[in-house]
Amino acid sequence: MNQLGRLRQLTKGTTDMKSSRNRRPLAVTAGLACALGIAAALTGVPVVSLAEGSAQAAALASETPVSEGHWLVTGEYTGGVLQRYWINPDGSIARGKLLHVVEGTSDYYAYATPDGPVVRGRWVDPSTGYIYFANNDGRLESAGWVVTGAYTNGALQRYWIDEDVHAAIPGYSSDGWDHYTMDEGYVARGAWTDPSTGYVYLANNDGLLAGTGWVVADSYGHGLQRYWVDPDSHACEPGFSDEGWAHYTTDAGYVLRGSVRTEHGLLIANNDGLLAEGVCSEGFSTTSALNGRETLYYFKRVNGHLYAQTGFFEASGAWRYAGDDGSVLRGKLSTSNGVLLADGSGRLADSLAQSEGMLVTDAFDGVLQRYYLVRAEDGHLYARTGLFEFDGDLYFGLSDQGYLARNCTITAEGGRYEADNDAKLTLVHAIAQRVPDATIGTVTWGNDHDYLNALVRLAEREGSKTDWFVTFDNELFRVVVLHRGDGGWQVEKTWNCVGATATYSGKWEVLHKRESNWYSETYDWFQNGNGPNAWSTDYIWGIRSEWSQNHERWVDSPYGSGYEDCAAIHGTGWAADHAPGKGNRGCCGLLNANAKWVYDNVDIGSTVYEFEYSQVNFF
Repeated sequence: MNQLGRLRQLTKGTTDMKSSRNRRPLAVTAGLACALGIAAALTGVPVVSLAEGSAQAAALASETPVSEGHWLVTGEYTGGVLQRYWINPDGSIARGKLLHVVEGTSDYYAYATPDGPVVRGRWVDPSTGYIYFANNDGRLESAGWVVTGAYTNGALQRYWIDEDVHAAIPGYSSDGWDHYTMDEGYVARGAWTDPSTGYVYLANNDGLLAGTGWVVADSYGHGLQRYWVDPDSHACEPGFSDEGWAHYTTDAGYVLRGSVRTEHGLLIANNDGLLAEGVCSEGFSTTSALNGRETLYYFKRVNGHLYAQTGFFEASGAWRYAGDDGSVLRGKLSTSNGVLLADGSGRLADSLAQSEGMLVTDAFDGVLQRYYLVRAEDGHLYARTGLFEFDGDLYFGLSDQGYLARNCTITAEGGRYEADNDAKLTLVHAIAQRVPDATIGTVTWGNDHDYLNALVRLAEREGSKTDWFVTFDNELFRVVVLHRGDGGWQVEKTWNCVGATATYSGKWEVLHKRESNWYSETYDWFQNGNGPNAWSTDYIWGIRSEWSQNHERWVDSPYGSGYEDCAAIHGTGWAADHAPGKGNRGCCGLLNANAKWVYDNVDIGSTVYEFEYSQVNFF
């Protein structure tokens, strides 16, 4: 048998010690001179005596004794693929242990895997989960902080190498500084979610974890948010917690602000993340602590937590209705079914009337008014609006109030009517029929003086905080801009527009402006002023608690925080030959050049008066 065969025989059946968290490399005594001589003869690598050189002396003084033996590089055990092995003095291959190697003046560590080859690159010990990193010669990374892209295809990452095991240990550690090592071996940076627990760890670019307790930051990819970092796990733990104050941590790590719909109802928190259960009790509760406005809610307690009811529900023997934000309706709500009516305690018309038909009551306005109630498909009673016939007489229900027009003149469906005290209408004048233009780019009604003069009178009557007054006719799809000069209100601009399917008639005012309300981290909605929401002049605040469209942005508004869903005058991105119609969800869409004119000229605070031609009485 030759010497190489002898060496192979010596390495067969070698047993190794199991690894543990506090393991130390095994030291092999240098007394086996014969074996060392064989190894030196086989490899040509001289074996250095422990007594030689300053590196050896320093290594001898360390906690980890020097591993005696030598390197062998061969592919004979792996089908020709070269691997590096550490050969013990007895000729066996080192397996499953940390090696402290001294070569001349060089002193470093390596790790022999259970199969024999030493670690090169990245290797995870299946028995401990420790992650070892080594260069192509098997040299493990030095203890402490290591920043390198060698193990991630050039992408720089930060690693903490434990000084005892010379490997990265997954999990939390305060060594170096507070950090969390992920299963890849490098530390978490930014916001990272542990897939096994759902915990979210927050760290800066150096891997330093955020301090425990309340953290308010915009550094973790979700805008400015509030986080609660648990003092035990050093992470944000999704779910309910009373620590700090009653809050709910979302799966993204930040605490709920605003509201979220659940199977139990609406979970609500204020802008600081304080849940309703921190300030409210079960049942009816009136508070301004959640949205800054005095609001009536109805809460149910489920599994120890309060959820606001939404939609129709029964409480205290009466039907109620709460909007998407959980606020119980007190007053009136215009819907596609008509006007939903509620008294000051939130009781709906269902509680006052058992069937459809006429109802005279002061419950909804403080003075007697006449309503005509109809039952919708949802089973509830609504006040009918618009022009309709009942028992041979004509009536007109006001779209914003629900009650019937009385003792006034109204314009509806091409006619002018006088309404008596019983709300019965008499036709006094048939007015000209008006229809929308064929395209938004061609205005044919610029000389319709009766129409325009009616809007001048409207501006004189309603007024504006500025010298600008804008009207939006959501039936004829017309926008008129009026300016107040020395001679009073005068028409400045007349445009066609694209109207909206879900918007609100009435008197509003310009609240703020943005080059584009639509926002995305990955897409430019503004498009140099040519985008579908460019030059946005907002006049109705809307806050949505849940993200529903890919262009909504989170805002903190005077009415609360949430995803902005306002009504605005803005560009459409469409060409001039586009047809008018109700093509928007809630906004007034102009040609982009016209929208920019409004954006540049109409001041914040200016009146925007929205109406539908057949539903008003000023023409």
